[in-house]
Amino acid sequence: MEIPDFIPEKIENKYVEIKTKLQEQNILQKIDEPAFNIMMFHYGLAVEAMQTIKKQGPFQKDRSTLRKNPALQIFRENSNAFEKYAKRLGLFPESREAMIGEIEYLQSYRKRKE
Repeated sequence: MEIPDFIPEKIENKYVEIKTKLQEQNILQKIDEPAFNIMMFHYGLAVEAMQTIKKQGPFQKDRSTLRKNPALQIFRENSNAFEKYAKRLGLFPESREAMIGEIEYLQSYRKRKE
C-alpha cells in the first residue's frame, strides 16, 4: 500500500491499519482517498501535538507568566479537522445514518418520479 509522503512517519502503521479496515468494509472508495489522506494528515499532526503536550506539559513558563502550551491549539485544530473529514466520509455512526437516510430519500424520490 502506498502511503503519501506528507503522512507523518509516526502514524504510517495506523494509516495502513485504518485504510485496510475501511477498504475491507467497502466504506472507503477510490474517490474518497484524497479526503482520507488529508484526514489522516490531521490525525498525525494531532498525535504529534499530543506527544509534545505529554513531554512539555499543558503549560509553559514565559519569563514570569504561565501560558498554555501552543501545542494545545495545534491539537485542537487538527482534532477538529480530523473529525470533520471523518464525518464527511461517514466514519461516525451518526454521519453514516444521515448518509443512509439521504440515499434512501433519493431512491424513494426517484421511484416516485418513474
